[in-house]
Amino acid sequence: MLFYCAPMEGITGYPYRNTHNKMFPGTDRYYMPFLSVHPEVTLSKKEKKEINPENNRDYVSIPQILGNNAEGAAKYAIFLKNLGYNEININAGCPSKTVTSKHKGAGMLDDPYMFDKFLNELFTRLDGSDINISLKTRIGMREKENIPDLIKVYNKYPFCEVIIHPRLGTDQYKGSPDMDSFDIFYKKLIHPVCYNGDIKTTDDIEKIVSRYPKLHAIMTGRGLLADPCLIVKAKGGDDASMKHIESYTRELYKAWTNDMQSPDMAMLRMKELWTYQKALFEHSEKYIKEIMKARSPEAYNSAVYAIFHSLK
Repeated sequence: MLFYCAPMEGITGYPYRNTHNKMFPGTDRYYMPFLSVHPEVTLSKKEKKEINPENNRDYVSIPQILGNNAEGAAKYAIFLKNLGYNEININAGCPSKTVTSKHKGAGMLDDPYMFDKFLNELFTRLDGSDINISLKTRIGMREKENIPDLIKVYNKYPFCEVIIHPRLGTDQYKGSPDMDSFDIFYKKLIHPVCYNGDIKTTDDIEKIVSRYPKLHAIMTGRGLLADPCLIVKAKGGDDASMKHIESYTRELYKAWTNDMQSPDMAMLRMKELWTYQKALFEHSEKYIKEIMKARSPEAYNSAVYAIFHSLK
């Protein structure tokens, strides 16, 4: 069983990946937040740093691309292959309305016929390029009735893996994962299958593994942000001490400060992390409130010290 870190825009960039891998080694693959596809490969300064192999040296990092232009997607895949990445992940799962309204991400699942055309052109253009293509998908955009057609489409192409988040695009992250629909993908797909969705504890992992013994991998995003030791524990390791988690939290703040060249901007990123990591503490409301209302690095660091040294 492999364990992956899910891509989460704005938070699981290379400063996070490097820090997490250094202090909680064992994650088999980190999936990068998506690169938006253009007709020609066009990257921002931030994206260039994100995919720079020098910033992704000590672990397996998988670039992800998002777009509905097959010619452009193929150019990005070849560009990334030339940088040394042997696997490229296709995003067909992002539920953001700004994405799906343009028929990208989960929006592509609305029309299996058009998605089939996109994939056919993409794989045709990549024929002979020796690039592994994986897919991250949901069970549909608006309705589950497309599931049989989507499975037929997916089974036509040589994906190295299919990562399934068992919600509709319109569900966003509300409600519970639709495990009955995941059952269908698990049984019918010919590819290695990875489960993604609401993995927060080792108990969650054990339930998924018990139900799907032939599963290839499990991916977690929000759960790993809440508990950075989650994958370590899933692989049989010990839980982390609060001292270790405190060190990790401070190292991550330094990493984002170095990347952004701004402790104030890094503080905002850390506050986003704390919306998840607060789950490690009971009765933490007043401490989290102090973290969130901090207006300076000094106030932020003081609030972080308080939560680690006042709560156990």
